[in-house]
Amino acid sequence: MAARATVLTGLLLAAAALPAFAADKKPEAGAAFGDWQVECEAAADGKPRCFLAQTQMLKENNARLLKMSVGYIGPKGEAVLVALLPLGIDLRAGVVMKLDEGGEAPLVLQQCVQDGCVASKALDAKGLAAFVKAQTLRLGVLPYAGKQSVTMTVSLKGVSAGLDALR
Repeated sequence: MAARATVLTGLLLAAAALPAFAADKKPEAGAAFGDWQVECEAAADGKPRCFLAQTQMLKENNARLLKMSVGYIGPKGEAVLVALLPLGIDLRAGVVMKLDEGGEAPLVLQQCVQDGCVASKALDAKGLAAFVKAQTLRLGVLPYAGKQSVTMTVSLKGVSAGLDALR
C-alpha cells in the first residue's frame, strides 16, 4: 500500500510539472499568431533564432511587397523590428513608421540587397509596450524620383501573443 501511495504521489508531482514544462516550450517555425507566423533561422552561434514575420504580396503579380519581422533578435536579446522593403525606394527620404494614430518614428535603413532594402528599429520597453498594444503599423516610403509617399499598412493582430510565446 505504501509503495502504491509513493507511485501515485510521484505521478501527481510529474503531472503538476507538465503545464510548467509546456509553458516553457518555445513555438516552432510555422506556428501562427493571428496575422503573424514564427520563422526561425540559424544565428551566428549556430543556435536557432526565432521571430515573428508577416509577408504582404502584390495582388497583380504575387511579388513580395513587404516583409515585417519582429522578435528578441538584438545582440543582447532586445526586441527589434525589421522591414524588408521593395527595391526602388528613395534611401535619402528614409522610412517612417506610425503605430495606430500615434506619432511617426524613423527606421534605420541598413542596406539594399537583391531581395529588397532592409530597415530596422530597436524597441525599448516603452516602444515594445506601444507596439504590442497597437492594432496597425503604417510604414511610409518615397519611391525613387517620386513626389508622393507610399504607405503600407501592417496588421498587428496576434503580435502580442506571439512575442509572449517567444520570450
